[in-house]
Amino acid sequence: MLLTTEEADEARMLALRGMMGMFGVTQSVLSERSGVPQPTISDILTGRTAPKRETLDLLLWAAVRGGTPPTGYRRRRRKGGAHANHAPV
Repeated sequence: MLLTTEEADEARMLALRGMMGMFGVTQSVLSERSGVPQPTISDILTGRTAPKRETLDLLLWAAVRGGTPPTGYRRRRRKGGAHANHAPV
């Protein structure tokens, strides 16, 4: 049975919550590892924001691997040189 896009995204969300719990990763730590702002992570986890699939995959990767992004991602920089977040190349 194939999943719909919505079902696949929901499965990713469940996996993210599970991985955060399994590895003891807080939203703050996930933010540091991924470059995604903590308030955005909170909005994603509570369903207030629907993330792009790439963002959700990045958060999953950061929860499990400690922030080493998958191939095809690069860090964007904010003005002043601070990291904004990862963006697909």
